[in-house]
Amino acid sequence: NPSNPFVLKDEGSPTADFPLGRSNRYYTIKVIATTPCGQVSTILSEGLIWVPSCVSVNQKIIVSPNPVNSNLNISFKQVINEEKNLIEENIQTVEIRNKSGIIFINKKFTKNTKQTTINVSTLKPDVYILSVWNGNEWISEEFIKH
Repeated sequence: NPSNPFVLKDEGSPTADFPLGRSNRYYTIKVIATTPCGQVSTILSEGLIWVPSCVSVNQKIIVSPNPVNSNLNISFKQVINEEKNLIEENIQTVEIRNKSGIIFINKKFTKNTKQTTINVSTLKPDVYILSVWNGNEWISEEFIKH
C-alpha cells in the first residue's frame, strides 16, 4: 500500500516494520523463506523476497535463473547410473507455453546439445511451463517471467 508502506530496518535485514492503523505504532515482522533444499533468503531492500531455485532429487533439468527477466539457461542435471557411468542427455526440442497451453516458443536443436539459453524477454510477466524433449520423453518445469 503506497500510502502505508513498510520500512526495512536496514539493507539485507531479515526484518521489516509495518505501520498499522492511524497511529504511529509499528510492528516488526521477521521474514524468512526456505526452499525445499534448505536455502534461506530474507527480505530485500525493495521489499521482495528472493529465494534461489534448487534442484530436487527428481528434477532432471536445471532452469535458471528463476524468476527470469531475459535469458533462461537450460541444461540436464548430471546423473550417474548404478555402474557409475555418467548419463548425458541431449536437448532436442524446447517448448515454452503458458498455463492455458498456448506455445510461445518452440525451438529445435541439433544432436549433442547439452545446454542452451533461450531469450524470453518478449514474454509478458507470468508463470510459464518449459518442456524439453530429450528424444525419449518430455520433461517439464515451471518458471516465472517478471
